[in-house]
Amino acid sequence: MNINNCPPGTTLIVSKPPVMHFGIYAGNERVIDNSPRTGCVSERSLEDFSNGNKVQIRDIPATPAQGIERLQQARNHLGTRYNLLNWNCEQFANFICGRRARSTQVIGVTTGALLGAATGSSWRNVMIGSFAGLLLSKSILQN
Repeated sequence: MNINNCPPGTTLIVSKPPVMHFGIYAGNERVIDNSPRTGCVSERSLEDFSNGNKVQIRDIPATPAQGIERLQQARNHLGTRYNLLNWNCEQFANFICGRRARSTQVIGVTTGALLGAATGSSWRNVMIGSFAGLLLSKSILQN
C-alpha cells in the first residue's frame, strides 16, 4: 500500500539507525510523532519525519472511525514532552493504537545492558549487551 493511500491513524515506522522511529499518519502527507529532535509530540511533514529514509506501514486502523479516533487522541497529546525511557515515539504510537505504552527498543537495550553487566563489571560488557539488545529488538520490529 502506498503511504498516501493510508487512512489517518495508521502507524508508520522509519529506520533511523540504530533505532526505528514511529509516528501516526495524519493524512495529507503529515505525521504526528514524539521526537527527541522536537522534544515533544508534534505534527510535521512526512518528508521531515522520514528524512529521506524508507517509511514502513505498521498498523492500519480496522475502520475509518478507529483511524479518526487515533488521530484525535494523537492530537490531544501535541506538546507532551518526550522522554526516552517513559514516553518515546514507540510508546506514544503503541498508546495511540490502544496498546500498552511500551517500547521494544528500550526493553531490548535495558535487558541487554543488564545481561552484559551480569557477565562482567566492565562498561564494555554493558555497552555490548545494550547494542545486542537493540539489534534484537529491531529485528523483532521488522517482522
